[in-house]
Amino acid sequence: SLYGKSLGALASVLEKKVIKWANAITTVSRLDQQYLKKLGAKAYHVPNAINLEEMPNEELRLYDKQAIYLGRLSKEKGVDVLIRAFMCKELSDVHLLILGKGPEEAYLRRLASNQPNIHFIGEKPRYEALKYVKGSDVLLLPSRREGMPTTLLEAMALKTPIIASAVGGCLELIEDGQNGILVRPDDYVSLRQAVISALSDKDRMRKLAERAYQHVINEFSWEKVVKKYLQVYELILNEHSKAQSR
Repeated sequence: SLYGKSLGALASVLEKKVIKWANAITTVSRLDQQYLKKLGAKAYHVPNAINLEEMPNEELRLYDKQAIYLGRLSKEKGVDVLIRAFMCKELSDVHLLILGKGPEEAYLRRLASNQPNIHFIGEKPRYEALKYVKGSDVLLLPSRREGMPTTLLEAMALKTPIIASAVGGCLELIEDGQNGILVRPDDYVSLRQAVISALSDKDRMRKLAERAYQHVINEFSWEKVVKKYLQVYELILNEHSKAQSR
């Protein structure tokens, strides 16, 4: 759906062949798990995880009102939607930092060329990039497609409020109005209104961020995720042992 009918059709054929070679496939989102099971794969859901001890204590704030996007600059990430959301008078005093590189960078720079409040920071080492996240009022993820975005987990761990598209793994991480805000994908008006609303009620967003922090430390630590991987390997070994004994 993202890269054209011909390439997409070829990928679908190859996908059906490849999944038959694997003893098991792990997926970071339950939606992907359900999809692969329909194709006959032995698919297991094992989410992404983060190491809370690797989160920075320092923050980088360049502007009084600061929003941030951190990720690849590619079509599926919807950064063009984000830029269009900021093309309005209401957000003219909010500075959007775009961190990352990707195939759409030149196009996105042209799209934002007349927006003095949109800044392309480029690619940064992960630890430094997370300082910008920690120092921002809100993290924005306007994706058209997503698995289980590590960036959201990191923002949750840093207690940075989140506005994300209601797609893929975002739906498994964010409960709208409880630990973050979800908006319709590919809808810059919906995203714009969410940003305006969030920045006008920072107390509410802080409460959402606190709930998000509690969620990530309870469910997405490496200690818990490693146990899930070990369970998958145990299942594979048991099946292998049973097959050999026949």
